[in-house]
Amino acid sequence: MKANNYNLSLARFQSILIILLVTSMLIISPRAHAVINESEAREAAYQYCEEQLGYAKNNLEIYDLSPREGGGWAFGIRALEDDKTLREIIRGELDTNGKILSLVERGNVTVTEQIQEDLWRSSRSYEAMYAFKTKWDIRLPQVNKKQNDDFDMKHNISLTALIRHDIRLPSPTDISYEEAKKKSEEAILALPGWTQEMLDQIRINLEVYHVPVGSDRPVYQFVYKRASAVGHVESLFSDEDYDATYYRLEEAENRVFGKANPWHVNVRIDARTGELVGDIYVDIPPTMYRDTDFILWK
Repeated sequence: MKANNYNLSLARFQSILIILLVTSMLIISPRAHAVINESEAREAAYQYCEEQLGYAKNNLEIYDLSPREGGGWAFGIRALEDDKTLREIIRGELDTNGKILSLVERGNVTVTEQIQEDLWRSSRSYEAMYAFKTKWDIRLPQVNKKQNDDFDMKHNISLTALIRHDIRLPSPTDISYEEAKKKSEEAILALPGWTQEMLDQIRINLEVYHVPVGSDRPVYQFVYKRASAVGHVESLFSDEDYDATYYRLEEAENRVFGKANPWHVNVRIDARTGELVGDIYVDIPPTMYRDTDFILWK
């Protein structure tokens, strides 16, 4: 009986000893096996840019966050000026515990990059497009000589022309934006072979109120694109993971459109009458145009 009690006591002692050893190891190195998750990696990236580079968090945007080979995360961040103009591109890496491994400012952001960045931000709102035009009308002549040399207006004819183009805001005598958008959708549905299901697979990627080249009548212009592509651009300016949604939308688009999957659908609506202006241009790859090219068409 005494032997049994002894064996039982020894077993209990061994169990307690194991628990104490494991607990002490956790106390000594609490993050020895920790793996920082995506949300924690985002916050760590912002914090290091604030602490080491002096940027305010509200002027930082993560545009890339991906697992790093060997563990941890690699990230890309846009540093912006207060008016949201691109200032710097920052790249960095975090280890599995969120410790910074590298943090580098690329520098030498060109005027072309700044303008294109602003265009991507502005293109899905006609008000934002007007603000873009107004801002760069003032800003472009004021850039310093080095920036001007980098931009080189002769090699950026389309961007210069867009900034100088007659982009406006609607007047009280115009039809509303909502009515113009509805008219544009009706016009697309009137195209041969188009259905509501097809219309549901595209979204406005650029909208602008302007007076076309060679005209004196303002129009609402809408350039539609595949929903997956529009969502991808929007995700670049947010902290949301878009991969799963992108592939789901892309699969639906391929099912609905097949090989005739449109890259652009360009529509102009007369701002005073609501009538379709010109023909609708459906741009099927291989495409030769950018969204903004359609604004400058006569």
